[in-house]
Parts: sequence; structure tokens; C-alpha cells
Amino acid sequence: MKHDFLTRQNYTHSLPKKVFLGLAIILSIVALAFSTRPGGNLEVFAQTATSATKASPRPTASPRVSPSPSPSASPSGAVATENLKERIDRILDQREAKLEELHQAGQRRRVFLGEVQRITERTVTIRNRRGSQSFTVGADVVLVRNGKAATIDDIAVGDWIGVIGFADKETIQPQIVVIPTTTIQPTSYETVIGTITEVTRTQIVVTDPSQNEQTFQIVRTTEFEGSDGNAIRREDLETETQVIVVSKPTDTQKPATLIRSLAGQR
Repeated sequence: MKHDFLTRQNYTHSLPKKVFLGLAIILSIVALAFSTRPGGNLEVFAQTATSATKASPRPTASPRVSPSPSPSASPSGAVATENLKERIDRILDQREAKLEELHQAGQRRRVFLGEVQRITERTVTIRNRRGSQSFTVGADVVLVRNGKAATIDDIAVGDWIGVIGFADKETIQPQIVVIPTTTIQPTSYETVIGTITEVTRTQIVVTDPSQNEQTFQIVRTTEFEGSDGNAIRREDLETETQVIVVSKPTDTQKPATLIRSLAGQR
């Protein structure tokens, strides 16, 4: 009968209105009969019946057994979860702080060497190749002299000091100020242009435009360059060739750091 009804249902659009109403009544009766039988399985299908017929009251369904609620997480498990969350947050914070520190260190942190020009109360002005720069010695600035704690009174005009910190063009934000007991003034270099008079394995003699002969020592670290800036050998140097010699003079000698040939240039 069910099969026959479903077959008819597929063609309800072609039946007269009275026939369709009769089928709806039959559908409600069949659904009610199945719902009152133990194990009836037409609940969903019955709910799709047309609302043209008022459904009869259904018997009260037998109470269902609700599943027992799952036990809540144990206090120890909750504590462990919270501790793990705090640990992750702490690691992320530490990583962010480290990245920021590395960013600052790579971008702005510098060591500044300069000669002290002026000291005004807690402000020190130094001069170096960047020009004049000033910094203030605050309570958070560490001053060191000969490996021991120092004060601003240990700084004198004319001293060469080292400042570690961050800076813009004119102002330094110091972290550490090093006051050396011996001068840290950068070594001065001497540059001479002239004509080679003599060249040996250990020295080179150059006559400058004033016709003064100057002797420079060739040492292990001496570098040789051609006029194009490429490296050459000492053997490539010849007398009567113009050269530029850069040296770092001492009290007794002038060791050459760079000898550059001007051969081929006018």
C-alpha cells in the first residue's frame, strides 16, 4: 500500500482537488497508526503531511534517557593548560623583545669616538668626523675608566673618549662611556704623491713635487694597486713611475699601508 501511495504521490499535480484532499486524510491516518506502534519509524515522514488536516493528539512519548554529562576537566588539567598558555605567551614576548633589540642593534647602535670639546654640567660635547655631537650623562649611563666605575669629573676637555649608544646627527643617547687611560685618538695617515726613485723588496723611495725624497718601508701588510684600483705585485712597480703612497708614520719609520701606481695616467 505504501508503494502504491508513493506512486500516486508523484502524480498529485494531475488529480482533482477532492482526490488530493482524500489522500491527505489517508496519509494522516496511516502516520498516526504507525506512530502509536512500538518501533514506528514514520515520524519524519508524518511531519511532512500537508497542514490541510488537523493532526490528532499523539500519545505522550516515553521519556528518553539523557546521556550522562562528561566529567569536567580535572583541576590539575586546567592548571597545566593555563601554565602552558602562560609559557607560550612568555616565549612570544621574549622573542619579540629580542627581535626589537636586534633591530635596534643592527640599525642604530654605534660606538662613537671623539675628542671632548666642552663639558657643561652633565652634558658633554665631542667632535669627530661626523661633526659635533652632544650627550647627557644621566643616572642610567655607565662610565668606565681603567675597568672601574667613573664619574663625569674624570672627563676632561681634550680627552678622546668612546661612547656606546644610539644617535642621530647631533645627539647621542649614551649607554656606556669609556674613558681610556691612554689616548684612543685615531692614527693619522700620511699621503704622498711622487715619482719612484728606487724600489726594493723592503722599501720604496719617492721624490715628491718639492724634490724631497721620502723613504717608506714595505711591510707584510702593504697593499699594491694599479691605476684602475686592481691589485698588482711589487714587481710591477718601476722607477720613474708616479705613485701615491699612504703610510702610518711612527717616531722612526713610515711603513706603507698602500702604494698605488699611476702608470698610464696623465
